[in-house]
Amino acid sequence: MATSNQPMSNQVRLGRYLCGGYTDVSGNMLGWWERVVFPTDPSDISFPLTQRYNCRPDLVAFDLYGRADLQWFVMQYNNVIDVTVEFIVGTEVTLPTRVRLFGEILVAAPQTSPL
Repeated sequence: MATSNQPMSNQVRLGRYLCGGYTDVSGNMLGWWERVVFPTDPSDISFPLTQRYNCRPDLVAFDLYGRADLQWFVMQYNNVIDVTVEFIVGTEVTLPTRVRLFGEILVAAPQTSPL
């Protein structure tokens, strides 16, 4: 069996399983994941989805935050499960400013599991 030098998903520094909730880990397998609901703020911006962003939370994350790998955050902040239905042209999503995301939200995100 081949092994990988890639970290487990719950060890990615700005990843969903480390910053977006609490993950139960058993050996080398992820178990239950409890999602965190991030607090909204009056400084949040409303972002209308145009054709460029249709079904593409990765592009929104890249254009607003400079990191496509934060697409999980864009979806989780807006409680989006299915991008093909909920992340389409004409939808408005709400997102924190770049300063608030990196300066408050992700630094305060859970880093250990209480499970």
